[in-house]
Amino acid sequence: MLKTAMQNAFTQGGSPDTLFVRPSDKVLTSAFNGGTTRFEEADSNKIHASFQVYVSEFGPIKIVPIRTGTIGNFAFLADMSHWKLRPLKGRWMQDLDLGQTGDGYKYAMVCEYALQASNEAASALVADLS
Repeated sequence: MLKTAMQNAFTQGGSPDTLFVRPSDKVLTSAFNGGTTRFEEADSNKIHASFQVYVSEFGPIKIVPIRTGTIGNFAFLADMSHWKLRPLKGRWMQDLDLGQTGDGYKYAMVCEYALQASNEAASALVADLS
């Protein structure tokens, strides 16, 4: 499922570099071995039970667990170069004077942003995960 999603995003002009998953799915990704054997130095006194980057045929993919918010039974594969944080029209950073208390002035900074996709097909959704 993941390799198919990577291939589809790649053929649509993307180079996916980040995979957002639920914490339970992050645990499952630790079982990926890619047909390799893990080696550790005997003197390190460490055992690595997980990894942060999965190297695929289409490049390295950083695996990021999502702690907050509600994410359904899917994983989101994103090419972060096609996602931008943009201010909403007319809601760029403004400072509002709230008044004076003694010698101090109080201000509020107000702004609104949205996430803009420059190429939605450069990212992919891996759905129906159990």
